[in-house]
Amino acid sequence: MPENHLSLRMDNSEQEIREQEAQALKKQWNENVCKFTLDLAKIIFAGLVIGGIVTIKFNRVQWESLFMIVFGIVSIFIFVYIAKRNLK
Repeated sequence: MPENHLSLRMDNSEQEIREQEAQALKKQWNENVCKFTLDLAKIIFAGLVIGGIVTIKFNRVQWESLFMIVFGIVSIFIFVYIAKRNLK
């Protein structure tokens, strides 16, 4: 009878270790998704916002350039919000 009790304790400890590993893996996954999302925000900033500002600088103000800048800023806030929400 004591051997059976010992095996149950080992099974519970193995299960706890597996759960901890699963939680660590999920945390790592969320961090990677957060980093990817923030990288997307950086790319959007570089492409749309800075690109729109440069086109305004060298050309006259056009609606397309202003739309790119506004759309880029809104997109940045959305991606940062998603990243922040994913970290929780």
